[in-house]
Amino acid sequence: MIQRVLALVKMELLKLIREPANLFMNLLFPAILTLVFGLAFGSLGGADPPLFDMMAPGLFAYACIFIIMTVSMSFTDDRENGLLKRINVTPTTSTQFIGSHIITNMLIAVIQLAIVYVLSFIMGYRPNVDVSGVIMAFIFMLFLSLCSVGLGLITATIAKSA
Repeated sequence: MIQRVLALVKMELLKLIREPANLFMNLLFPAILTLVFGLAFGSLGGADPPLFDMMAPGLFAYACIFIIMTVSMSFTDDRENGLLKRINVTPTTSTQFIGSHIITNMLIAVIQLAIVYVLSFIMGYRPNVDVSGVIMAFIFMLFLSLCSVGLGLITATIAKSA
């Protein structure tokens, strides 16, 4: 059972790497957005705290919510390419297939959050909390990402095409 899920996770991650558009949308777009906002609002007007310090948490949330679109596009593409029909004739259950999508997209969300946080830190963002506050915020963002993955899967079941 776990081997099937891991094989599907591997397939989804390879699909991400092989398709430059998916790679851009999932990893590079949040990074570019963080850099643009960091450069534009980093020390604008000499505000104390800088505007970017107030915008950075919104960028974390945006990275989590942005995954809705990529999840729904990926799942809809799987349906259009006949992958779901091919999976139906294998011993893989729908729970394993959906679980693999959730695991894959949560891994992508963790990578997105790490990229946005590191770039924000490089651009001058300093949270007004200690390490435990940052960890709690990261856990909250993981829950937001999980909800966003679920919403993306629901969106994909309703969508007719990508």
